[in-house]
Amino acid sequence: MVNGSNLKVLCVDHIFPRFSIYYSQEDILELKLYSRKNNKIHFLCLSKFINTISILGLSMINTSFNILDEPWIQVRDEKNKIVEISLIQTLNRCHEFKQIYNPSPLIEYGIHRFIIAFISDVLKINTIEDISDIFLKKKFSHPDIWKKILDYAEEWHDRFDLFDTNHPFYQTPKNKIPKKIKKKNKINSKTIKELFPFFPVGTNKIFQYYVKNEELAISPAMCARTLCYLPPFISSGGQGYFPGINGSSPWYVLVLGKNLFETIILNCCGFKPNSGNQSPIWCLNKDSDNIENDKEISTVAGFTYFPRVVNLIPQSGGICSISKKASSVLVKNIFFTSAPKYSGKWKDPHLCYIHTKKKEDNIEKEVEFPLRPLKDRKIWRDIGSILLLMPEQLKESDKIKFEKPLVVQQFRLLQDNKIIDENLPVRTLLYSLHTRPSQKKYFKMEKVSLTLPVSITKKPWSGTIINKLMGDFETGSSVLKKSILSTEFLNLPLDDILYQFWVDMEHYFYEDFLSELSNQDEMIDENDQIVIDWKNKIKETGSKIISDLFDRHKLKSKNIRKQINALNMFNGILHKSFFGNNRR
Repeated sequence: MVNGSNLKVLCVDHIFPRFSIYYSQEDILELKLYSRKNNKIHFLCLSKFINTISILGLSMINTSFNILDEPWIQVRDEKNKIVEISLIQTLNRCHEFKQIYNPSPLIEYGIHRFIIAFISDVLKINTIEDISDIFLKKKFSHPDIWKKILDYAEEWHDRFDLFDTNHPFYQTPKNKIPKKIKKKNKINSKTIKELFPFFPVGTNKIFQYYVKNEELAISPAMCARTLCYLPPFISSGGQGYFPGINGSSPWYVLVLGKNLFETIILNCCGFKPNSGNQSPIWCLNKDSDNIENDKEISTVAGFTYFPRVVNLIPQSGGICSISKKASSVLVKNIFFTSAPKYSGKWKDPHLCYIHTKKKEDNIEKEVEFPLRPLKDRKIWRDIGSILLLMPEQLKESDKIKFEKPLVVQQFRLLQDNKIIDENLPVRTLLYSLHTRPSQKKYFKMEKVSLTLPVSITKKPWSGTIINKLMGDFETGSSVLKKSILSTEFLNLPLDDILYQFWVDMEHYFYEDFLSELSNQDEMIDENDQIVIDWKNKIKETGSKIISDLFDRHKLKSKNIRKQINALNMFNGILHKSFFGNNRR
């Protein structure tokens, strides 16, 4: 018997001789697995006892999962086969792989972001010269690089164990969890569903991948992948939870290389947008390092800034509910709550920023904020802002200016310095989690590929003209919506109609417009034929959608007038907006 304060707990070493049970006085006081009868202790249920021992951290199995050594990252090789390997194996062979793969765009980008932060800290990347030197070595397994990686892994090895007692990876140690989360004499854990964006729980009820709470058990490998998505994508919560360091999910831009090695190094930042000198989260001493109150934060610290208090609660193994693979350890419950919000200075090198002016106390100030997804706007509309534009390319009188991501600027600079083939196009993948901030709900995960021909990226004026014509297209979308609503058929699927307009114009933009733009040697203006053709195409596409809409609904002859009125409204407003009183 082990004596505690007014509590006796039966020692089970003789029942399970292979296991050692470690517990603190605090754990003993929390343990509530007994009933008192005639001053004796009876276990209510042995299986419940074992489960609760695990929840309290009194491990009856040797729980350890170190992401440096254990397989958890899924990569696609040159034969398009998906293999699962450890972080060290990934870095050692990443020049052999095409890309990191995950069915969830959020997790896929999250793993990229973690590895980028890891390499940036290991190799102390601060300048374009650092990027150039590493890029030319063509692989991380190069002797000059590999020794640094192994030395770093050895120094910080325990910080990458999911179940380490003092510094669990991307988590808060159990003894640092706020008392309101782990209440005295009460186990106040939450389901593992809180970590997964595709399970219907809390605010993310839109993703209907349903599993009962008591049946859901996740392997450490799956947990490691999912923890990586939290820093960039976690959104506001209904319990006053703060979003991540970038606020509501923006569009994250990942520059693609020929292989995974190039992708990782091209997305490390050779500029220094942030002047802080903090380490990434796994190197921090959580007892003394509090960075949420710092006025400025480093790039690697911002990449890994964790917006939640999380602690995985391991228990005995079985079959993972998602991967369907056997695992010696599973996780069903976690401690989970909001962490302090960082509100200091920070700039993300993977984001496109919008610059505008705002009045406060009659003083006009310039503000910047990241490009975020909008429900009625597909991201290719902003291709000029993301891949081409810089603030200095726009007039001082312009109300809104754009700044393409630093990693895209870096790619172009590396081309100018002959480190990267100047004839290679900028290829990017964009990731985002669409949210409705007012309702604090998720409704869509998205991964989109954007690229432009080299012939266009080399034209200094191409970004300005593309953005101008995209503004005309958005005007067309707005007028189309207004024209359809004027018919007073309120049950029409308006979102689907506008979506078709975007799809049809996207096809024309990539198949015809960019090809014509590539052939333009001199800067074009409003009177050039390519601009006139673009505007006429907007009118033609919108008119066809209105006509097809009425044809599909087989409206009676008395409603034909409404169709004519809608067409006249659409073409009339657009013609005046595009060409004034001129005939085209």
